[in-house]
Amino acid sequence: MKNFVFTTIGGAVMLLFVLFEGAVFAQENKSIWMKDLPYETYMNATMMNVKVGYLHIRADRTIYNGQKVIKVDSGMFTELKRFGSSIKLSKTKMFYVDDDLTPLYFISRSDETGQEKIVEGTFKDGIVTMKTTLDGRITEKQQKLPPDVVFAEILEDVTIKKGLVVGKKFPIKAFSLDLFDIMNVDVNVIRKENITYRGQAKEVYVVDYKMDIMGGIVTREWVSIDGEVYKMETPSMGMVFIKVDKAEALGDVGQLDLILKTKIDIIGDKPNAGIEKLKLKVSIPDGDISKTFVNNDRQKVIVGPNRGLGTLDIAINDINPDSATKRPITSPDFASFLSPSMYVQSDDPDIINKANEIAGDEQNSWLASVKICKWVNKNIRDKNYKVGFGTAVQTLKDLSGDCSEHTVLFIGLARALGIPSRICTGLVYHKDAFYYHFWPEVYIGRWISMDPTLGQIQADASHIQFSSVQIETESNLELGEGVVRTLNKLKIVRSE
Repeated sequence: MKNFVFTTIGGAVMLLFVLFEGAVFAQENKSIWMKDLPYETYMNATMMNVKVGYLHIRADRTIYNGQKVIKVDSGMFTELKRFGSSIKLSKTKMFYVDDDLTPLYFISRSDETGQEKIVEGTFKDGIVTMKTTLDGRITEKQQKLPPDVVFAEILEDVTIKKGLVVGKKFPIKAFSLDLFDIMNVDVNVIRKENITYRGQAKEVYVVDYKMDIMGGIVTREWVSIDGEVYKMETPSMGMVFIKVDKAEALGDVGQLDLILKTKIDIIGDKPNAGIEKLKLKVSIPDGDISKTFVNNDRQKVIVGPNRGLGTLDIAINDINPDSATKRPITSPDFASFLSPSMYVQSDDPDIINKANEIAGDEQNSWLASVKICKWVNKNIRDKNYKVGFGTAVQTLKDLSGDCSEHTVLFIGLARALGIPSRICTGLVYHKDAFYYHFWPEVYIGRWISMDPTLGQIQADASHIQFSSVQIETESNLELGEGVVRTLNKLKIVRSE
């Protein structure tokens, strides 16, 4: 239980760290389209002005299916220091494109779950076929592609090919090797600048890439006419990449405690644990309160003429166990909240057996959910965040983790019993401040928030819920939309 306040709240913050790895969408390499190969470069990765790792890219020519192609290898390696210990995350990608930058093949490897996740894809006749391997489970899917799609990792190549002209704007359909999905990107060549790199003057273009994900992330890069990228930044996440030599890139990282760096203090009286009603004034400069916070039975959102200012009125509603729906709930309306997924393997035999053991003969969906909540809280004794985002099966085996592991295990057990369950992302007040957090919701005739991490049968009114997606995806990056919208911007004042 040591450092409980930090380890239990760390899961949503660790998602931010995974987001950091996955947000290098439009900036992974110097322009391979117009450069002599082989080519290699390194960039320091910093977050909130602290070095947390490096980016490495290598491009060369090779043969794929008898065709001459360009092969790109990239790797993002990050490390979070905390109380003298660290968590290391890595993501590598290898992909092939032809000279027209048409995608042909990719393979991605990452370890945010504590185990290797492999996603492999082939492109043919306007369709990408993907196979994902994680935790001994293999899933396959196909996706139709729009015409002229390119890898998001080579957007600057497309930009240079179209012409670096100040004021030029154009859209791109991009396939991201972090989302494993299509995203729309608006490119805007902002201006020219003169910079100094290693004592030499360089003329560069400043280019913005606005992506239609997580509320509209904008990445800006400084690129020369010959395709050399010297700097990249994503201000909404406090991320900056700077071109350096290999020795500097492989050098030591700094001391960054993401949990302490991202906590949000409250102005006014501090809420007590278990609080049943809470009214807050919230503000996000240049933001939109209605798109940031969910409006539902427990959380009422009131927005004024200024979309960045609003009020949250949060209250716990009484539950009558006798009114709860019997399990299993089989309505097709809840299919997505009952189905197994890569991270929530509710069809796994061990998950099913444990769920039945916990619930016994209890058919009442609420009372069964209470049993699951108590069991998860009691049995995950090792409260840590050794991994970025574990799976339900892994968590059941290890019985360790933070709020993300508590949440996915709870959801897996609930779905195994036929109780619809989904992920909530948001903030919770704990001890001294608001921290980013995950917790589950269950449907028992209406949706109810629970918190097995903090041992709360009903999540108290200090849980502020974002309007992010509530179903796990191939990458889970979409769960971080609320974090991106509020990071280092949200102010909270208690009004009652």
